[in-house]
Amino acid sequence: MIKVYDIETFSNCFTYTDYDVDTKEVNVFVISEFRNEHKEFKAYLSKLKRKKAGMVGFNNLHFDWPVTNHIWEMLQPTGEKIYSFVQHLVSQKETMYTPQTIKQLDLYLLNHYDNKARSCSLKALEVALHWKNVMDMPFSHTTEITEDLLDNVLEYNLNDVLFTAEFYHKCKDKIDLRKSITQQYGLAVINKSDVVIGEMIFLKYLSDAMDQTIGDLKSIRGKSVDVPLKNIIFSYVSFRHKNLRDLLEIMKGTISSRQYLKNFIDNLNTSANVDTLFKHFQIHNIDVKKTAQQKKSFSFSVNYADLRLDYGVGGIHACVSPGVYSSSDLHDILDIDVKSYYPNLFIQNRLHPRQMDQDTFISVYSDIFEQRVKAQKEDDKLTADALKLSLNGLFGKTGSDVSCFYDPNVFYAVTVNGQLLITMLVES
Repeated sequence: MIKVYDIETFSNCFTYTDYDVDTKEVNVFVISEFRNEHKEFKAYLSKLKRKKAGMVGFNNLHFDWPVTNHIWEMLQPTGEKIYSFVQHLVSQKETMYTPQTIKQLDLYLLNHYDNKARSCSLKALEVALHWKNVMDMPFSHTTEITEDLLDNVLEYNLNDVLFTAEFYHKCKDKIDLRKSITQQYGLAVINKSDVVIGEMIFLKYLSDAMDQTIGDLKSIRGKSVDVPLKNIIFSYVSFRHKNLRDLLEIMKGTISSRQYLKNFIDNLNTSANVDTLFKHFQIHNIDVKKTAQQKKSFSFSVNYADLRLDYGVGGIHACVSPGVYSSSDLHDILDIDVKSYYPNLFIQNRLHPRQMDQDTFISVYSDIFEQRVKAQKEDDKLTADALKLSLNGLFGKTGSDVSCFYDPNVFYAVTVNGQLLITMLVES
């Protein structure tokens, strides 16, 4: 039994609407001064618990469910008391965890929309997926809802629920993959993002290989350090064209730093006159140019064969002039894709976080890679996809200072060399 649900909270009114994905049944409960269905709502939630139902929502794990569970535990709730709890909930700096008395699936977390770079609201999704009825909430949450306004609230509430149910079906592959991972590896990942799942699977393999608990491994921390790029660029990276050789020399003379530019700005005497400030910038200009702040101002560009190549933390980019391009007797158009590019950079160059044993780390990484290749040959898509998350997700964690895999040297060894090797391919 799967119930897709959503709640609405106003200063004096609470509404709950859900939709059964199998029976298409809709259930609605209201708690307000003019319609109080708290008793019926508590009985309904108790029934869902008994039947081991699952509840699906959008940002429900940290909002809808804590509110719903709180109402379930209240003796005599009113719209005003519920609203007061909601205001307390949203004002908390730390995310509140509420035990899942009824299992929760959060499509917001599953799709990693809690990441600032991927952040997406339910309304934005409705627009992007061409939902048939994109509605704005007709009232502010501070509005006192009267009986004659209730139908508008319930219409809006149901519309969001029906879209969430549609989005739930679109996430079927992701959900099936997480169920498979839970069953195969014994990891609770249903509400985890791809990157987090990748890290968890890798930790599972590493734990077995090192005979250490996952908890012990997660407590390991790498150091935040500046990275001179000359120390991490592979010795076999080379170019024939002058512009590309010059680019390589500039990169080798660059230090990737978390603090250099911040310290440069912090140490500016802003009360100094313009001439003094200008001289300060002149003196330090060459240092600023050769020091790239990690993840923010790391960028290089070069012109090669009438093409501008741009390099950044995220990758190498280029764009040809608009037009129609056709192969001929003299020219072919090649589309080249490298299989598991980042994992292969790790394995072939024996890259590893410095706080972990190189042989063990590479052995585990290679083993996961081989198992994925085997799963692909056997058409075991779920296993192949799970191991792909582990292979690819690990790289991202080398750049996260809250991960046990954090190592800026490895992070830049992968991104910088990855771009330079593609540039070597372009030149060849």
